[in-house]
Amino acid sequence: MYESLLIDRSFPPTESVPRKATAGKRQWRTSRVRTVLVAEHRDEVFARLAADLRAAGVRVERAVSGAEASRRYAHRPADLLLANVDLPDQSSWLLTAKLRLSCPAARVWGYAPRSSAVDAALAQFVEVDELIDYGGDLWRLTVELLGRLGPAVRRAGGPAEKPGRTGPLLAATQPAASDVSSQVSLRAESV
Repeated sequence: MYESLLIDRSFPPTESVPRKATAGKRQWRTSRVRTVLVAEHRDEVFARLAADLRAAGVRVERAVSGAEASRRYAHRPADLLLANVDLPDQSSWLLTAKLRLSCPAARVWGYAPRSSAVDAALAQFVEVDELIDYGGDLWRLTVELLGRLGPAVRRAGGPAEKPGRTGPLLAATQPAASDVSSQVSLRAESV
């Protein structure tokens, strides 16, 4: 009896978030993404993600571990938590499960160089919103990330809305059909 009172007090029924959506995926209304908390322990990966997200007009914060990410998110919730699946102190699955207890409506995306069927099953179990398999190529990771953020980034009022001021990677996600050679040169420069 006491447990149900505590649960009702913590998560009142009038403010509950629907947990199940169609086709097993959580449905989000498209909203602006102004702040992204990146849980990444490798400096080179974070530097690449931060540069490309900042070029798209997004504020980027960093957490080096899963414990730090959960503390930062509890202190100041971000619009999106982007977590490496293989964090050194705890997996992003554990991080997501912890966040779902305190912030059920948190947007959590995970990324891995090579995700397995187990990763996909765990992502579905803890309700990770997106799981990005980037094959170890950072250029592909940022293209996938910006492609999935799409209109949510462009409406944020950042440099992506102003012609002539788009970042090199954001421009590479929307090439013209005849502009294949510039895509190849952008990729060669980024490697």
